[in-house]
Amino acid sequence: MIGIVGSISLVGALVGLVWLGNSLVLEDEARVSQCVDTRTVFDSVDLWEADCGEPHDAEIVAVGEFDGDLISRYDAASVEDFCIEVTTEDRYRPLLRSGEYDVAVSTDALDDDDPEFGDHFACFLERSDGEQLTGPVG
Repeated sequence: MIGIVGSISLVGALVGLVWLGNSLVLEDEARVSQCVDTRTVFDSVDLWEADCGEPHDAEIVAVGEFDGDLISRYDAASVEDFCIEVTTEDRYRPLLRSGEYDVAVSTDALDDDDPEFGDHFACFLERSDGEQLTGPVG
């Protein structure tokens, strides 16, 4: 009986890990215009895959890998200014400045406030009123 319960628990854990691995958006795999849901855990934001046609929390507007120059720019600027600077898609720039959206960044750094060379980041927009997005913003 214990063997059956243990086997079922193991299968459940494996299914959960597969789901987690397929749903979590890692910063080094994030794409501009990708829709995501966000969860804050221990002062760090995790990004989760979301369908742009369904209500979702945010849309990714810039991605990249920190080098010496980007680390300096990140340290010297607000999150909003940093994301405006690194956004390569012109369609997002007016939205970043509009005040209609909050701008945030997620990194794979051990400390989001202190990224290191080679760490990855994803800037994203969320509605400033706290409501979910109902479609793509860009």
